[in-house]
Amino acid sequence: MPLPKIDLPRYKHHLVGLNKDIYYRGFTTREQKILLHAKESEDQDQTFEAIKQVVELCTFGEINIEKLPFFDIEDLFIRIRSKSVSDVVNLTYRVKDKDGNPTKDKIDIEINLNDVQVTTPEGHDPKIQLTPEVGVMMKYPPFHVLNSSRDEYELIKQSIDCVYNSEEVYYFKDAPKEEVDEWVDDLDVPALKQIKKFFDTMPRIRYEKEITLPDGEKEVLRFEGLSDFFL
Repeated sequence: MPLPKIDLPRYKHHLVGLNKDIYYRGFTTREQKILLHAKESEDQDQTFEAIKQVVELCTFGEINIEKLPFFDIEDLFIRIRSKSVSDVVNLTYRVKDKDGNPTKDKIDIEINLNDVQVTTPEGHDPKIQLTPEVGVMMKYPPFHVLNSSRDEYELIKQSIDCVYNSEEVYYFKDAPKEEVDEWVDDLDVPALKQIKKFFDTMPRIRYEKEITLPDGEKEVLRFEGLSDFFL
């Protein structure tokens, strides 16, 4: 006779990138082992893969993890972690001098993960009109693309959904690689600047906290992405 299973609580959260509600659960021992093993490896790529694996396991197979926007994975991992371990993260901040160099002074910081949200900067738009005739529609890069693309031009190729003009829409996924490479290589500086703005203003896990320094002055700390909270 099999051992009785424990029913794990299910939680609901709205994902900004997918624009839909997703159900998730907290870690089990299995997922905690995955994260601990990745942490012990001290390999950032392995850590990111572990985070993807845990998010996939804890969302009941409802999402395609390889196509999920990176900020949705970050958001989900924070929600899963808050239900599994604690909704509070304790960090240590090394105070910097006026030149920006670390000093011996440290400040303990407490962050409530329930206050950490996905935010979208003003002016962000995935539709970019490069010239009066030609524009592009961008798509958010998946987690593995964002963290593995060391070449900004490769990231651009992976993040353009389609190119359009007044007559037709041309999808990058249907175009030969050589044609895609040539199209990106032919971008001029103003067009490249517009596309880079898309990446600079993408939705992201962002959080600000005001602290009091040893000299009594105030400083606002800014956190962005999972690495600022956990890695």
